[in-house]
Amino acid sequence: PSPPTPHPFERGRQSADQRFDLFYLAIIVVAAAVRIAGDCAEAADDEWLQLRPRFIRRSIDPFNNSTPAIDRHVLYVPVTDVPAGIVMAAGMKPPKTRWDIYRDVQASLLDKNCTPGLFHMKNRGITIVARDLRKIEEDEYDLDLSPGQGIVDGSHTYRLILEMQQNSDVTLPKKQFVKIEVLTRVPEEWVAEMAGALNTSMLSYTDTLLVLQDALAWFRNELKSET
Repeated sequence: PSPPTPHPFERGRQSADQRFDLFYLAIIVVAAAVRIAGDCAEAADDEWLQLRPRFIRRSIDPFNNSTPAIDRHVLYVPVTDVPAGIVMAAGMKPPKTRWDIYRDVQASLLDKNCTPGLFHMKNRGITIVARDLRKIEEDEYDLDLSPGQGIVDGSHTYRLILEMQQNSDVTLPKKQFVKIEVLTRVPEEWVAEMAGALNTSMLSYTDTLLVLQDALAWFRNELKSET
């Protein structure tokens, strides 16, 4: 015998259930697509760079136990392994080059007319604000930079190292290191203020060195003799 013909009301309910199932499935597909697109956009916005420090230490920042929980990492990276592609933080202006200082730093980097291997002790290094610093292997870390993050101090040093890496006429010493300080989870509104203060302190670099080296001793003695 042929199956009984469904009642019109029953046929309508089945059709409504099918439409609801299709609608619910469409919502799930759209939500998944939006989430995937968001993850892809976030991955595209973030910039990952690899650091290979020979030595690394994490120090406790006074803000570590508060909100935000800021971490401070100090890495000593061979100058031959400093990666290209680290940008300046948002609001940072291209550095003005003081060629007298630039030549002195370059000579120290290349161990010319100085004690070899002391570059990391004579140079303040590079300070970076980043989203995160993740350990991949024992001597390999991934630096995660969100938009607006990057170098807040030491852009001259960074540029000089990259230039020497690309210069076929010079050879960077294998046992030369640069200090890279990475601050993670710094609030965005703090970055410009930090960068301004750190870079302003460099203005007195040459004058301070002259005083420390006693190059102005004759001038100070003249002043004393007149008082």
